[in-house]
Amino acid sequence: MDLKPDVQVRSTNIGQNKKITLTTVDERLSSTIGNRGVAGFGADIISAGDVAQIAESAIIEGLNKQGFDTSGSLESDPRELRVEIRNLEYSLKPGIFTGTLRTECALKGICNINGKRQYEHLYRGGSEEQVLVAQFAEENANHINKALTQVIVELLDDSNLTSCLAD
Repeated sequence: MDLKPDVQVRSTNIGQNKKITLTTVDERLSSTIGNRGVAGFGADIISAGDVAQIAESAIIEGLNKQGFDTSGSLESDPRELRVEIRNLEYSLKPGIFTGTLRTECALKGICNINGKRQYEHLYRGGSEEQVLVAQFAEENANHINKALTQVIVELLDDSNLTSCLAD
């Protein structure tokens, strides 16, 4: 499954060209996102690429639009944004007449200045809808990408986080 978050943020100068280091880690217990069938039956849904790298690329794009310089390194720059991928999940639960399709995503954003944690927040997103049949692969990908996009945008829109990085 191809993860392709579509992160749309407006261009600003919040970052004032401040150099930051972005560290993105995948802390999920399993690389499996879900199953294609109902109630855990069917093939596993797994990202075709590294989830942390895919999320990091989208976050870099958003931070650059906000005026941050993401070329920093921990050795020479005091500002770090650490993003921990805590959850990315897809499930389809059977019901009497319909099934419940649910996607969930959670990212933790941490602003560190000189190695000290200054701000952190857990961003959650996802959706739930009733469906008549199991979804095709393309629809599964759309639902999962929507959840991932939602939490990345929420992280980038957090004024407390961007202020911490810009100060």
